This record gives sequence, C-alpha cells and structure tokens, in this order.
Amino acid sequence: MSTVLERLLADERVRVVGLCSGPPAGFIQRARAAAGLVQRRLRIRGRYDVVVRDPFAQCADPWRLARRNGVTCYSHRQIKDPAFAEKVRAARPDILLVAGFPRLIPPSVIATPSRLGINLHPSLLPRHRGGTPNRWIIRNGETETGITAHVLDENFDTGEILGQWPVMLEPGLSWGEAEHQILARLPDVVEEIVSNVVGGALVRTPQPQGGGEYEPPFHGAHAWIDWTQPFDEIAQTCLATRPKTGALTSIDGRRQCIWSVGTVTDLDAGSVAPGTILHLNAAGHPVVACGSGQALTVEKIVAYGEVRDSRGWRDFAVGRRFQTTFEMSA
Repeated sequence: MSTVLERLLADERVRVVGLCSGPPAGFIQRARAAAGLVQRRLRIRGRYDVVVRDPFAQCADPWRLARRNGVTCYSHRQIKDPAFAEKVRAARPDILLVAGFPRLIPPSVIATPSRLGINLHPSLLPRHRGGTPNRWIIRNGETETGITAHVLDENFDTGEILGQWPVMLEPGLSWGEAEHQILARLPDVVEEIVSNVVGGALVRTPQPQGGGEYEPPFHGAHAWIDWTQPFDEIAQTCLATRPKTGALTSIDGRRQCIWSVGTVTDLDAGSVAPGTILHLNAAGHPVVACGSGQALTVEKIVAYGEVRDSRGWRDFAVGRRFQTTFEMSA
C-alpha cells in the first residue's frame, strides 16, 4: 500500500487528506528486528505453537510515509466511533478509496466524501466476494483473478462496478504469489481510477441481483489436508496456505505443516489407507498414499520457523499414518 500512497502523493491532481489502516506495522517490525525477531507464533488449536516466518516482515509502513508528508493517520479501530465520521467529514474528502480493509464500513463514513466511496476488491466480482478470495481461487485451481473497483455500499462487495482488471495465474502459483501479482497492478489501477474521476469518465455497472458468491473465511478445516483427496487437490491446499503456514495435518497427535508435495506417477497405492507413509524415495522424502489410489511425496515442511526439506524428519517413519480429517480440538 505504500507504493499506492507514494503514487497518490506524487499526483498533482490529488491531495491526500487522511489514511486509515491497521497499526503502524513498521514500528512493530523495527522493534522486532532490533530484537532479532523475524518470526511469529501461530497457535493451532491449543496443542502447541507452530513458529513460522512473518510473511509481512519486509512490508513498508504507510503510516511512516503518510506522516512524513503531513497526512493525518487514523487507526482502523476508530471506524465505528461516531466521532471518526465527523473527523473524516471535516477533512472534506472528494473520494474515499478503500483497499484490503477487513471491516464493514459504517454508512456514516461511506457518506462523507463529496463524490463517492470506492473499494478495490481482489477478485473479479461478482465472483469470490469476501475477505480471502484469492486463497479460494488458488485452492480451486482457477487460472484468473483480478481487481474490481466498485462503489462502496452498506454490504460487502455488492456496489456498482466501476472497472475490472484481470490477472492471469500460472499453474503452481501460491496464494502469496497471487496477492503480490495483484499488488503490483494496484498503483496503475488507482491512477486510472483517479483519471476517470477527474475526467468524469466513470461508468457504473450494477452487479447482478441475487448473483455472485460469498466465500467463507479461509481457515481451520480449509487449511487441513484431506488425505482421501487426489494429489491435485492436496497440492492446491498447500499452495492456498503459503506463505502463511503450509497445509496442516498431524501424525500420532503431532501437528505438521506441509509446504509442498510432489506427484508420484509410477506407483499405485491401491487399497492402502490414505495418509499412510508407504516408503521413503531415493531423495529420502516420504511417499504417502492419498485418494484415487494415488501417492505423493512430502517434499518440504515448515518446522521451527523455517521451510525445510522433509528428509530425515523425525515423525515421518514408514508405516505411520497422517490424520485424514480436521482435528476440532487439541
């Protein structure tokens, strides 16, 4: 988002009057970096903490950039406070531009700009409404995502469409990589929107009544490997969870994070129970039975905050079996 803010600050047609976002992550990251911390803890259903590298450790801090340029900053936690809408209204904005904001914006705030509020949603609406669209897009093995600019209204992702910018996805792309492709397009998209607003060229296209689809938040059981599924489904689950943790599973009660899997074409797992470790291949990776009589190799895992080769991992002994269903309790 700092790149978008830089572009807006450099645009002579635009005066940025405020920034509302999460906490100043840069301050937190600098403090953590000074302490030598580039990891975070992810508690998985209370059994124990899995330590993974913080995927946002290198993100630039838009608060710092905003303050350096005299832009007032607001915390996202203020948004439901009636006084917040009054502060925004006092700034007399023409446009309210929203991207990646995880909360429903109150009508009192939506009504503050003199022209309109615009949300930038990271999918091609009306498909994949909701907060984690690209995790589902990757999980489903789809080949296209994109950015939709739409008018802010009182519901999530239902306002009139102002423009769409497709982003093609190559096979094997992770959720994080897809998000980075979208972010790379965002500055140009914002510049085009500003030009259309200034030039009076915005075209509003209503979304279909009753159409579209809301995706549930991607967490819990969605990130869990179902070993009764075929290789392709399991591989997409791994991709949909990166760079956060990798796909989740367990073996003999010990939670595991599977970063990547490989296909096995010369083996028929037959009637072996899915999730069973059949043998170790020449590289030392466990070969595991999965759905449709297929087998796969567990190539990389996440352990102690690092993505590492699965070779020699203590829990991956021949004959042991991965849990095939989501564990609801520790």
